[in-house]
Amino acid sequence: ETLNLGEADSCSASVTFQFTEPMAVGMYRRFLPRVRRTADIHEAWPMLKQWATLKSKADKKGMAYADAKSKALGESGAGAAFRKRDKDGDGFLSNEELNAAFGQDAKNMLGFHDLDEDG
Repeated sequence: ETLNLGEADSCSASVTFQFTEPMAVGMYRRFLPRVRRTADIHEAWPMLKQWATLKSKADKKGMAYADAKSKALGESGAGAAFRKRDKDGDGFLSNEELNAAFGQDAKNMLGFHDLDEDG
């Protein structure tokens, strides 16, 4: 339930985890800088970590943005993790390759890292 302040017939919105397929990964990626400090986002951090790190180990301390971006685009980051899973070496991850690597979470992983949203 929500508590509406003001007029009794006004509406309020709530983001919940009622629907898990597909997850709103694009929304999380785009709006995380705005909502990351809200009280109820803590439930999403484990999912976000899995998506952002491609289920790999991540430094719990975190790192500066410039360092994280450099790592992600370098030889050991997300790009490298995707290249590792490109079994046929064609430079693209097929649905079969994604599903083999990430199982049920393949769509969410792709959605989180698909910055141009071209699938």
